[in-house]
Amino acid sequence: MDNKRLFSFSLAISGAIFFFGIALFLALASYVPGDVLYYPNPPAKIQNWCGIYGAQLASVLYLWLGYMAYGVPIYTIILAILLWRKINIQWLMWSLWWFGYAILWGCSFCCFWETMPISSPYLVSQGGILGLFIASYLQRLSTISQIIILGFTGIGILFWAISHIWEHRIQNHSVVN
Repeated sequence: MDNKRLFSFSLAISGAIFFFGIALFLALASYVPGDVLYYPNPPAKIQNWCGIYGAQLASVLYLWLGYMAYGVPIYTIILAILLWRKINIQWLMWSLWWFGYAILWGCSFCCFWETMPISSPYLVSQGGILGLFIASYLQRLSTISQIIILGFTGIGILFWAISHIWEHRIQNHSVVN
């Protein structure tokens, strides 16, 4: 495959992923629980901007991830930009791992703050089912222990991400020089 065809293919894939991320964000932003009904009669008018499929996808994401569902379209858009810029595959795999850890931590953090007066009729909990699962184990500990565990894991994820970015920059500089 010549370089021009490969570039066209890469551009098409990254463009499709980018527009999927935008559509997913619009589906989440316009989500109304009444759009997704679990019986044979659908509502007369779907209010979600992405139609019934957008409403169903947003419903699943809100159910499992809570407020962290907005991280999925953001990551999808970032992934498309990284693919468009031809970042190496190791960097993409690392970013996927980092995103997974960040989502788990975010869901746990949201469920930790479940007692805050932020309520929404759209959510099972602020951190979704995944956050409730993790928080159910954290609730066995004292509040101070929970704060320490969430704080240290959040700081650890941040330092881990920074160290990988720094390592990647050093490797790129040594290759260029």
